[in-house]
Amino acid sequence: MTVAVLIPARDAAATLLETLDSVAAQSVAPTEVILVDDASTDTTSALAMAHPLPIRIIPGAGSGPAAATNLAAELASAEWLAPLDSDDLWPVDRLEVALATSSAHGVAAVIGLVETFVDPRVSPEALARLRYQDGRQPGYLPGALLIKRAVFAELGGFDASYLTGFFIDFWDRFRAAGHSWALCNELVLRRRIRPNSLSQREAGVASRLSQDFTRIARAAIQRRRGTNQ
Repeated sequence: MTVAVLIPARDAAATLLETLDSVAAQSVAPTEVILVDDASTDTTSALAMAHPLPIRIIPGAGSGPAAATNLAAELASAEWLAPLDSDDLWPVDRLEVALATSSAHGVAAVIGLVETFVDPRVSPEALARLRYQDGRQPGYLPGALLIKRAVFAELGGFDASYLTGFFIDFWDRFRAAGHSWALCNELVLRRRIRPNSLSQREAGVASRLSQDFTRIARAAIQRRRGTNQ
């Protein structure tokens, strides 16, 4: 089975090398790695080009991670897609255990477990203001997903009109369409915690996020009612 890793990256110089190292260390190597540099103003592209991992680097329009991931997916040729944020990390067997789960259950997508870790550069003062969950839990996040490329394309990818929460919307559409999936009871993603998380954003952005989640909830209800309103 072939896998394309999709990495949306914008001004990711501080964390990108660690992320790429975690991809390069996979016990089952990906077939292709596609990084969309989403209008970075730092050395994101230069760091990716210098990394020993073969990476296809694509310029993005600065439209956000959903649109950047969709662009990478459109350019991929592998059977399976595995998105990964440019500041998160994969355990060395992330792809191996997810692919094994997909084979065992014959499903179109696999979700695995996620645990958080605090970026070591976060000061104690900043850490005290951050909110996050400890421990492992099912990861309804792009970096914990393995999905067939054909199914991702059929669903139109992520809805880039959402500032955040686009995965929640996608997953609801995936399940509403009747596609099969399985939970892999193994750790597949280490999610980095640092400032500029949802709880730290300015009021205007927080208001937009609230509007997005309201739209997502309304759309999910309409799908369940079988309407197109």
